[in-house]
Amino acid sequence: MDSRVFQGFHHLAQRLAGISLREGSEAMISARVAARVKQLALPSEDQYLTLLESKEGTDEAVHFLDAISTGFTSFWREPEHFAHLVEQVQRDLEAGQRRFRFWSAGCSAGHEPYSMAIALLPAFGALDVDWKILATDLSTQRLHHALEACYRADDVAPLDQVTRARSFVSAGSHPRLGPQYRVVPALRERVTFRRLNLVEVPWPMRGPFDAIFCRNVMFYFDAPAQQLLVREFERLLKPGGALYTGRSETLTQLETGLSTVQPSVYRKPGGADR
Repeated sequence: MDSRVFQGFHHLAQRLAGISLREGSEAMISARVAARVKQLALPSEDQYLTLLESKEGTDEAVHFLDAISTGFTSFWREPEHFAHLVEQVQRDLEAGQRRFRFWSAGCSAGHEPYSMAIALLPAFGALDVDWKILATDLSTQRLHHALEACYRADDVAPLDQVTRARSFVSAGSHPRLGPQYRVVPALRERVTFRRLNLVEVPWPMRGPFDAIFCRNVMFYFDAPAQQLLVREFERLLKPGGALYTGRSETLTQLETGLSTVQPSVYRKPGGADR
């Protein structure tokens, strides 16, 4: 990709969503926008950039952001986070709490919030508890996938047989993707999906949240945007609430009142001792 065009995409991504395109990713970005260039019957990436920078490119910008922010996701990724979440919830239940709110920020195609629901459902059991999960993402395409809640055999493979059996039902077979499995209603009804651009603050939700998952998302942003996100997460967490980040992400270079519980798990001061 021509360096001038790449810099154009970089500045556009930063302005629209705070996303920082790293040097050396020209080939990846070129591959990801190629489908849009072809679909729009444009002669070049340069012409695509011109469209995005014009008034007529407002709607197309959503597709552009979808393309460049696509990342890997899976069920039960970093399982220690779900174990920690359940332990926190069990302590709060023992203390008498009966209302819980959780947020998956950067939920991608739904693997993370449904994993949260899979972990939490047995913890709450038959108790009369009001619990919900908010799941947000920048990508309309991935949110559509998450709402459909249908996944391939490879997607559900990380889950043990008992968990798969109680969490998914057969949804037939896709001619190209093979057998499909759909999340059961008892889990789907706990999750609400919304589109959210994380750099557009203040965020519309009020909180407070018992836990926020923002894993493998912040590395897309530069330091000022990361600082903005962490301050907002801290504001929306309840005292004693937890923020979960990706294993490769750290808050050490950011100003925050959150304390480290274990690698990639942070806690807002206050509440019951953990």
